[in-house]
Amino acid sequence: MLLLVFHVAGAPYAVEATRVVEVVPRLDLRPLPHAPEGLAGLLRYRRQMVPVIDLGIVLAGTPSPRLLSTRIVLVDDQSPARSLPVLGLIAEEVQDLRNVADDQVVSPPTMFGQNPYLGPIISTEDGLIPLIAVERVLAEPLRRCLAEALP
Repeated sequence: MLLLVFHVAGAPYAVEATRVVEVVPRLDLRPLPHAPEGLAGLLRYRRQMVPVIDLGIVLAGTPSPRLLSTRIVLVDDQSPARSLPVLGLIAEEVQDLRNVADDQVVSPPTMFGQNPYLGPIISTEDGLIPLIAVERVLAEPLRRCLAEALP
């Protein structure tokens, strides 16, 4: 499995590289009034509005800093409804692509039940890297609401 590894709040996380559409610099986002915590705003990408999630808030409780290394990782939506074609994830630094073997994937601890957006954990020579379950980053009611509201 090929992974895109990035950092959020100083810790490594990853998404499957097959889910990555593009990695873009941190751009100004259109804020959404009364948006739930973690939804940083909207990004216009190839004539569509893309919701962008601040992983710093979701994973660590603090907004991702605006650094030269901060990126927005655009990922495709493979949720059952496929209601949003693309979703943006703010990461502080995109580190690299890493190929991992199937035997490096371990099951997540049961404590992750409260964090449905965390998938399996990857064991590497550098330590453990949680995999982000992209299709579960947005709660389904919010996903449906955004899909209906965005052109």
